[in-house]
Amino acid sequence: GAGTTNTSGRVRFTVESSTLGAPGRGELRVVFAGTSDTGAAVHAIPIERHAKVDLVVPSAPLGKLPPGSPEDGVTIDVTAIARSEGAGASPGGSIEAHVGGIVVGAAPLEAGKSRVLVTFATPTATETTLQLRYAPDAPWYEPGGELAIVLPVRGPSPWRHAPLVVAGLAVLMWLVLGRARAPRRSIEKSPTSRRPAPRGEAAMHVIRAAPSAEGWTGEVVDAHDGLVVVGARVAIERPTFDVAQTLVSATTDAHGEFILPHVDAREGDTLVAEAPLHASLRQPAPPSGEVSIALVMRKRALLDRLVAWARRRGRPFDSPPEATPGHVRRAAGADFAVARWADAVERAAFGGGTVDARVEADVERLEPNAARAAAPPEPHDTLEDSRPPVDED
Repeated sequence: GAGTTNTSGRVRFTVESSTLGAPGRGELRVVFAGTSDTGAAVHAIPIERHAKVDLVVPSAPLGKLPPGSPEDGVTIDVTAIARSEGAGASPGGSIEAHVGGIVVGAAPLEAGKSRVLVTFATPTATETTLQLRYAPDAPWYEPGGELAIVLPVRGPSPWRHAPLVVAGLAVLMWLVLGRARAPRRSIEKSPTSRRPAPRGEAAMHVIRAAPSAEGWTGEVVDAHDGLVVVGARVAIERPTFDVAQTLVSATTDAHGEFILPHVDAREGDTLVAEAPLHASLRQPAPPSGEVSIALVMRKRALLDRLVAWARRRGRPFDSPPEATPGHVRRAAGADFAVARWADAVERAAFGGGTVDARVEADVERLEPNAARAAAPPEPHDTLEDSRPPVDED
């Protein structure tokens, strides 16, 4: 815009919103070319261009979805549209579906579109109202309000339970054949050995002591469901100046069991266990004997780190009973680093993809340290606060 100052030195600009560009950080610059009596001058201030984001469900143009069974799962295609005329204004973030204040589905946005799978128990009513909410991944995108759509409820398919029946028959046949063949396990266990009940946390328990020259035997299980973990790596490592030295290692078999040969362990040596989808556990090397190792899925480990971080930070990040990625993202406000990390944790934990060591490391690198999280966000004038008054046409 351009204008001429009045006798008091003031000028008013009329700015078309289409000239402001896409939402995000920018700069507002005022330039005075100068006159024969007055020198030129330039002044610039940082601004943020904000835009509201509205949600549209193409399959529900009148606010009503086609009938579906919530128990079987209902897929909803959602489009997020920013109220911005600037080029490239494709909002990022995620979409959450709520029923009665409870999250029943969530999915990330890609190029402004998201496919949300909604699942919940079939209600007694013939219709259920879903609330769709936009959760931004950048402070300059703001939710334009919730979108309420009606889902006509249809009962679950009678074939839905067929896989359970088939699985039950398969398990029964497996038990019968197992009793008939009675295979001998690869590791002879003590009659008194007992696996500890799953507690939902990574741990190592010594089940039975053995002579010092016998080595280590045992099994690796999931810390939550107690199922054996196949293909886990178990090793005894010794720290060195450069990298840890592996003294002996083994991989769990189809029963989740392992055998580590004897090695002369000393103080400072570590027992390490990890699996492709389970986070690593490091404990001081125990005496020779039978041990039980419980590992936590990498997805759960990322959530546990987020919960622990929120508890250390306290309010507004902590929330009873436990903080969720969505809550931490909303509590972050304009703190983009925290919001981006919470989004990454949510995508890894609930996105349905595989979380291996590489994905876990990528998400952990985004975790803000205590100093960064404690620092207030850098001050930025929003466009609404910093720009000159705009004439309404």
